[in-house]
Amino acid sequence: MKRLASAYHRSRAPVAANVGRHMSEITVASTSELSEVAAFYATCGYGGGVSQADTVLVSRICGQLVGVVRLCPQEGVVVLRGMQVHPVFWRQGVGSRLLSTCIPFLNAGRTFCLPYTHLVSFYGGAGFSIVESSELPAFLAARLSSYLARGEQVLAMCRVTPNHTIERDGPQAARPSL
Repeated sequence: MKRLASAYHRSRAPVAANVGRHMSEITVASTSELSEVAAFYATCGYGGGVSQADTVLVSRICGQLVGVVRLCPQEGVVVLRGMQVHPVFWRQGVGSRLLSTCIPFLNAGRTFCLPYTHLVSFYGGAGFSIVESSELPAFLAARLSSYLARGEQVLAMCRVTPNHTIERDGPQAARPSL
């Protein structure tokens, strides 16, 4: 990562923008990559962890890990968690590409996320809508409550694919595994 960061600072934004938008490769992480993902999360200051049960998408530029997102099956739903992009590559399309790459994995029901409030339009572009905490599964409502109690500026969002509704299927409805 140091190599990428120093190259970015020497060359300024145009090169990094070109790299971030056109040369990043997004793949599903293998089990052997999970320790690298955990280290990346630590570098970004994210403490949510990673599990073998998660579907983990990674973005690499020149072989270096620059972005990660996890799709976590839990209690019959999927939770989009841990969207992190290395600060050197913020606002250069890495997060947008990660999010759009998630979409095929989300087309079997309902997916929730608890994003920062300033990211509502970012997630809204992928079909997520704001929901009340009463519409969340109990484990996620508890997580949201703990984040809010710590002063985090987050809210609940849900992406519902066709033929699924929160009202009809309920917050604990079964969802096919990823």
